[in-house]
Amino acid sequence: LAANAREAVPHNSDSNTVSVAASVSVFVSEDELGYAEDDFRCPIGLELFEEPVRTPFGHHFERCWIEAWISVHGDCPMTRRPLAVSDLLPPDAAFMQWLASFRASP
Repeated sequence: LAANAREAVPHNSDSNTVSVAASVSVFVSEDELGYAEDDFRCPIGLELFEEPVRTPFGHHFERCWIEAWISVHGDCPMTRRPLAVSDLLPPDAAFMQWLASFRASP
């Protein structure tokens, strides 16, 4: 933990004491996030992601698998909420960075 800012605030007007408030930043490495190989596999097809997409609900799937699922079921396999192919979004940048790091690891 690293304190990156401090602000002195008078405790009360009758004394010379002050309270110090500190804001704290926590830095977590990718290794500490706890991602495993299964996190980079489509939960439907169980293959490593090649063309991931994200649902509005935040879940990632391989494009071909989720499109096939939607054509049959019309919902998200994780939430069961209605879902259309047109609702699919690009994967978020952090996910793609973790995926690239995973692919580059020995």
